[in-house]
Amino acid sequence: MLRRLHHVGLVVPDIGARIEAYVRLGAKPIGEPFEVPGRNFLLAYVDLGNTLIELQQPLSPDTVSGRFLAANPCGGFNHAAYEVDDVLAARDWLVGEGGTVMGPSEGRRDHTGTLVVVVDATRSHGTLIELREAAPAQSR
Repeated sequence: MLRRLHHVGLVVPDIGARIEAYVRLGAKPIGEPFEVPGRNFLLAYVDLGNTLIELQQPLSPDTVSGRFLAANPCGGFNHAAYEVDDVLAARDWLVGEGGTVMGPSEGRRDHTGTLVVVVDATRSHGTLIELREAAPAQSR
């Protein structure tokens, strides 16, 4: 079911400062930060070579990431994102483990067109989990 860890998601108060910090540690930025339409946050990625770090800066305090930042002013770990063979089957398994789907149950397409479902699996797995449709041609 799981293919690989795609990224670790962090909510941050200052996306530019965090990108600079990761670059100093040897990570490579992927493009420039961008606003995610309809989601009210900035998003950026840095590449560690074997996985990505997703940096998310809320643009409003009344969003999920805004509330997270209010509770954790320095920012912090928000979610783990896994590529899976079958997003809906993985969703159903996590729901069976006590998770709750956040957003549309059938998922949504992200900025790359990838099908994504987010499950609050805090009680069973300790965190939010993002399930991402794995590209068919990727090797395991």
